[in-house]
Amino acid sequence: MFLQGLAFALTLVVELPLIGLAARRWNIALSRALAAGAIASGISHPVAWTAALPLGPEEAAAEFIAIEAAVILFEAAVLALIGRFGWIRGAGASLAANTASALAGLVLLG
Repeated sequence: MFLQGLAFALTLVVELPLIGLAARRWNIALSRALAAGAIASGISHPVAWTAALPLGPEEAAAEFIAIEAAVILFEAAVLALIGRFGWIRGAGASLAANTASALAGLVLLG
């Protein structure tokens, strides 16, 4: 449970500033964008964490990519609808934020 909490904190520390930068760039209300990002991560992170728990070494890489792809799509929809990013910008912001946090997690947490 501690590791999941640490991973979630890392997710927020990496993703929210990137979402904030995208919001500023595209003239989207910062508070709305950050709230949407926090909501998206708050929902997707525990689901992705639970889905990744039973993975063995053989399937870990492919399953990790599939889980991250699902997270990116879900969070793109949240950013598009709640954050008012629109679909293309929501997808771009989600892809950038989730790629950065996934890489940070792999480097820092293994």
